[in-house]
Amino acid sequence: MQDEKVILVDDEVFARKGLRALIPWHELGYTIEAEEASDGEEALGLIEVTQPDP
Repeated sequence: MQDEKVILVDDEVFARKGLRALIPWHELGYTIEAEEASDGEEALGLIEVTQPDP
């Protein structure tokens, strides 16, 4: 089974970095896209480009 693609979105950079580091994403079946977003508007742009899974 292929991992689900996700984008991390939070206005705090340390929260995004912490989520990336603390959660075993791959073990849970997720792949974090290389880019992260600091707000909803930025996330919408990334969603259009990276096409993460719904």
